[in-house]
Amino acid sequence: MEGDYHIERAYYLNFLDRDVDGRSGEEECLRTSPLFSLAVKHAVDRNFKARRAGTLEASEAFSDDGVHSADESEDGASQISGYQGPQYPGRTLSRPILPQYGLLVFHVGNNDQISHHEPIMLNVHAPNSAFICGSQGSGKSYTLNCILENCLLADARTGKLRQPLAGVVFHYEIDSSGTVAETASLCSRGIKVNILVSDSNFEAAQRSYRAATDSPEYKPDHGEVLTATKRAQRRAGFNHGEFLQLLGQAGLSTEQQRPMRLRLDLLHSVMRWPPSKTDLKRKTARKLLDLQPGTLTVVDLSDPFVDTATVCTLFDICLSVAKEKRPECGMVVAFDEAHKYIDQSPAATNFIDRLLTTVREQRHIGTRVIISTQEPTISEKLLDLCSISIVHHFKSPAWFRSIRNHLGGASGLVNSDKEQAMLFEQILTLPVGESRVFAPGAFVCLSADGKSKRLGSEVLRMGPRSRLGIDAGVSVLAGERDGHSSRRVDFASGS
Repeated sequence: MEGDYHIERAYYLNFLDRDVDGRSGEEECLRTSPLFSLAVKHAVDRNFKARRAGTLEASEAFSDDGVHSADESEDGASQISGYQGPQYPGRTLSRPILPQYGLLVFHVGNNDQISHHEPIMLNVHAPNSAFICGSQGSGKSYTLNCILENCLLADARTGKLRQPLAGVVFHYEIDSSGTVAETASLCSRGIKVNILVSDSNFEAAQRSYRAATDSPEYKPDHGEVLTATKRAQRRAGFNHGEFLQLLGQAGLSTEQQRPMRLRLDLLHSVMRWPPSKTDLKRKTARKLLDLQPGTLTVVDLSDPFVDTATVCTLFDICLSVAKEKRPECGMVVAFDEAHKYIDQSPAATNFIDRLLTTVREQRHIGTRVIISTQEPTISEKLLDLCSISIVHHFKSPAWFRSIRNHLGGASGLVNSDKEQAMLFEQILTLPVGESRVFAPGAFVCLSADGKSKRLGSEVLRMGPRSRLGIDAGVSVLAGERDGHSSRRVDFASGS
């Protein structure tokens, strides 16, 4: 009977997931890690190469199981129907664990398991979401643009990207007086940037974006200003013209027509209405979002006639369309200056719910979400869900309380009033561009024996990397025309 036990146990051990293409256990945690240090990557690569070379034989991996040899187990194999004896494949990885990444920041803090100025890489291969917060001018947009560069541009100088993603950025300014989305400056890197604006603000937005890209280093033809189109209704077969006819026949009073007309005028400001002759001749519907690998679409609804509730509704629709039309390569969706349109309105609440759903589904739909804001209190649920939280300097105690209560690393460090005061002081005194990074699942630590470790409840102090293009977020100072003289980043000199 004892022999029967060993025979059956040997059979079931075939299903023990020891090394199934690296898609389980610690290797899967590494594969999906949001951030990793260069030292960790090289340690993982060395292990990967050793396994591919066959240095880890299956017999060595199973030596401690206490199982009888294959010959001993096969004696009674016929007792289990269909069993042909132990089949230990000893499989090794068929592809690298960390194949796509980009340089994001450098470690500038004190941690014995992370070298000073250690390069910290963004894992572009696996979907992860980021929350970036800080005061105005602290470096949020700079960090956002570095992330987008890593996701959209295959540049061997800053990482490895075999398959660029498609990018979508949502932007809104309450005061649309010549302000443009800073992410549009990515056209200086050769990334094709398409900008969607409301029809009522088309001319002003076109002048602003043309002026912002009027520089020898820019290629203005990479920025294409288009008119945004809104889906009036999801239901198939809806005809807006017929809807207007039925509305005209409804017999509404003058008092009823006035608010309806205001809403329709606002709706038409973001629609191609009435349709042109060219539109009517089209056999297929004009694409709202043409998401291609390596391109960036900026949905800029800055318009003095568009309120924040309408912006959230339109962004919600655009997000739905983007998710429906997302390319196979995957997608990164960013919400720049999110505090300017995410408030306490019902539309904003619904929009937050959609964002939360997208973050929860990111692994299944290949979509990365980035929220950049001056107000970390816009949604504590987003703080809870995002795998990376990048905190630039700020001065608000209310912001600190929100971060302390909803970031794992922060809550683990502030058990006493003294610890709270120390962390707040560290954030308060961060230089421009530097940040505190909370990412419990990041593999950035390397032990003395060469084993990679998660960051866990610890916090990283990070310094920014140089941008290779133009930084459109540089402050305009007295005596400078528009700041362009300081925007060019010389990679070779690191200035």
